[in-house]
Amino acid sequence: MGVQPSRRTRTFLTRAVASTVVAFIVVLSANVAGPQWFDELVRWLQPAPRAAPPHPTARSGPIGAPVTVTPMRPEGNDSSVSPVPLPLILVRTHRGRNSREGFAEIGVRARSPQTYTAGALLANGARLTEIYDHYVVLERGGRSARLYVQGEAQPDGKRARELLTVGGTPEPAAAVADSRDALTDYLRPSPVFTGRKLHGYALYAGRKAEPFSQLGLEPGDVLTRINGTPVSEASDSLVTLHTLMEGEALTVEVERQGIPQTLSLDGSILAQAPAMAREATAKTTNSQATL
Repeated sequence: MGVQPSRRTRTFLTRAVASTVVAFIVVLSANVAGPQWFDELVRWLQPAPRAAPPHPTARSGPIGAPVTVTPMRPEGNDSSVSPVPLPLILVRTHRGRNSREGFAEIGVRARSPQTYTAGALLANGARLTEIYDHYVVLERGGRSARLYVQGEAQPDGKRARELLTVGGTPEPAAAVADSRDALTDYLRPSPVFTGRKLHGYALYAGRKAEPFSQLGLEPGDVLTRINGTPVSEASDSLVTLHTLMEGEALTVEVERQGIPQTLSLDGSILAQAPAMAREATAKTTNSQATL
């Protein structure tokens, strides 16, 4: 009876035969396919690289239709008028040749003050009598008070507060505004600066807006010259502008959306505006009475 190989021996022999066959196949393939077969096998086994997502095409030039930017209009036409008592704010001063000349920006909102020339009357009946670098002097009824630039300490005391507030119950004997104040009913100048130098005045309609458009003006027009003289070189340029209330005609140069234009302002439009307003009021009253 022959000797039977053990299971371990059979397993070893099976593996040896399989290895011999694989080695034979490898040698045969190398002789047939050439030396590049292994590199091809490696490349075939590697995963294909993922394609990078396409980048969006860069777009040059403006996107969409051009946009026209209109300068922001100041808040309201009566920034120094209030139904309740509010403190006046001195935003800045622009001195003239002396303390009795120049102008000051005063209101109840620092972002939207009114421009007053020396000698003008405020809505509370106080007159702007003197203008200095850091304060102005207001007078009414024989009393005076200093209004300092915003951020500086203001004077205390009841009398001072009465002169330095506006709105609420009016004084029994209120002062009558003169022509330098009446102009702001129709036309409001707001200083425009280039650096620290006055460039001109941005013009906006006042409470009574109709005469503003009748003069040929548009909101945001920047007044740069009056009768050929740059406003930046004339300390009395606002005084000249106020002659419109006396019926004077002025030739002015304005920048409208950055483009210079020459206009002729007919002062008779403003001089006649109060009478026209009274006539319109009378007609309205008569119509209501008839009904």
